[in-house]
Amino acid sequence: MSALVENDCYSFCCNSRIVYFLWKICGIERANSWILAIGAIELDSPGMSVVSDMISETSLRQALGQYATGIAVATTLDGEGEPHGLTINSFNSVSLDPPLVLWSLAKGSHQLEAFETSGCYAINILSETQQEVSVRFAAPVADRFDGCDWDTGSAGAPILSGVVASIQCKTEKILDGGDHIILLGRVVEVSHSSLPPLLYHGGAYHSLGDALQAVQA
Repeated sequence: MSALVENDCYSFCCNSRIVYFLWKICGIERANSWILAIGAIELDSPGMSVVSDMISETSLRQALGQYATGIAVATTLDGEGEPHGLTINSFNSVSLDPPLVLWSLAKGSHQLEAFETSGCYAINILSETQQEVSVRFAAPVADRFDGCDWDTGSAGAPILSGVVASIQCKTEKILDGGDHIILLGRVVEVSHSSLPPLLYHGGAYHSLGDALQAVQA
C-alpha cells in the first residue's frame, strides 16, 4: 500500500496527522500534553472554502467538532485479501429491526474502491488505551496494519484486538452524501467488552475515566 494523505474524518484526521508526527519527534508523553492546544488551532485563511453563502467550511467543522463522539476504525479486505482501514467518528446506529448501521467515507479517499467493492466492513470501536491506534489509522503511513494485531471476522473484514466492541456488517446499500458516500450496513455479528471507550471532542481525545468506574461500581 502506498502512503497517501486523505481527509477521511474532516479536521479530525488533520489533527491526528500532526499528533502522530509529534509522537515520532518528541515522544508520546510530551506530545500528548500538546493535543488540546493543537485541537484549538484555527486554519482560517482568505481563501478558505465556503459551504454556503452564510457558513464557512472551517466554522462548520468547528461546530460539528463540539459533538462528542466515540472513535472507531472501519476496516475491510479488498479483492486481493489486503486489509484497508481508517479512523472514523462518523458512525451511527440506524435500526434494530433489521439491524442496520452507517458511516461515511470521503469520495477522495484512496480507500474508496476497497470499501465500495468489498461487500462488507467492520466497525472497531476503540478503547481509551488505543489512542495510538486511532492516530495511526488516520495518518499517512504505508501500512496502517503493520504491527497491529487483527483477525478476519466472519463477515470478511478485519477485527482489531483490544477494542471496546466490534460490529461486523454486510454492505446493504451505498448512498450519495455530497462529498462523501454513506455506507449502510446490515449487522451480522457483534462482540463487546467492559473496557472504557476512547472519546473525541473539540479536536482532542478524552476519557470517561473515573466517571465510568463510578457508574460500573
